[in-house]
Amino acid sequence: MARNSSLTFTPIIPLYWAEKEISHINNDALKALILDNRNLKKPGSCPNDANFEDIVLDPRALCSDVLDRLLAEVDAAIKEISSAPLKLEGGMAWANMRVKGQSLAYHDHEDPHNPNVDRLSFVYYVQANSDNQPLVYPISLYTHRFDKGFTPKTGKLQIFPSFLPHYTGQENAPSVDRIVIAGNYGPA
Repeated sequence: MARNSSLTFTPIIPLYWAEKEISHINNDALKALILDNRNLKKPGSCPNDANFEDIVLDPRALCSDVLDRLLAEVDAAIKEISSAPLKLEGGMAWANMRVKGQSLAYHDHEDPHNPNVDRLSFVYYVQANSDNQPLVYPISLYTHRFDKGFTPKTGKLQIFPSFLPHYTGQENAPSVDRIVIAGNYGPA
């Protein structure tokens, strides 16, 4: 696009995501919490589910100051960008770990029972770096596909509309395993 154009440019699709660096969270303590509780799986999950490997992080049951601090940071960020009051759905987040050879399947966080409800999702990188595969948001319009990828980094928080599909490629030669905490926010 020409810089000195007299044209007005307007986005067709109101799509956004937000990022924030959180430097004062003890990620080593979060990693230990996740590893200590990796047997806490989502209820009713089975090996054919996309969320089979998710580790439930219920702050009420875990009584973890570091998890509470992280979720308070996420709450504040959600309030900063949402015009509607939202709360952490189910009061819980979840953790996910990816090691060499693993990937994250194409999925979204939309609620199939309420597909038009305003919802936001988040991912926080407890452990990751540029050796890990990016989180990719593939957006298709008719026959055109636009992939927007975000390089993971320890301490980075990403917030995005829950309906936005995403995935990660196969971890080929990561210097660290990718460990994330994620969750969904819906109407309060």
